[in-house]
Amino acid sequence: MVEGMEAMRQSWTDDRLDDLSRRMDERFDHVEGEIKGLRGEIQAQGSELRKELAGCESRLDARLNENYVRIREEIAELHNDNSQMHAELHAFQRAIIQVGGGLVATLVVTLVGLLIANL
Repeated sequence: MVEGMEAMRQSWTDDRLDDLSRRMDERFDHVEGEIKGLRGEIQAQGSELRKELAGCESRLDARLNENYVRIREEIAELHNDNSQMHAELHAFQRAIIQVGGGLVATLVVTLVGLLIANL
């Protein structure tokens, strides 16, 4: 009788283990399917992000080029302003030298006149 119970217990355990194995296989198949689905979604989102970033990169390049052109124009304008200011300062310096020279000449003529007048 013990042998009969052992056989029944062995059979019952094998059936239960087979059932457990089948249910685990079903669950893992389900999990694998979900993982494949998620992988597909992630790949699709990655592609979308790459496209979106490429668009951002293009817009950024365009704006950088616009800013570069504008900065170059402003530098050229500053260079022109600097050249004009240099020319104006040079003219002012020449005027000061001329006025100073005139004053010195006037002073010399005045002194010579005073010297002649006193002799």
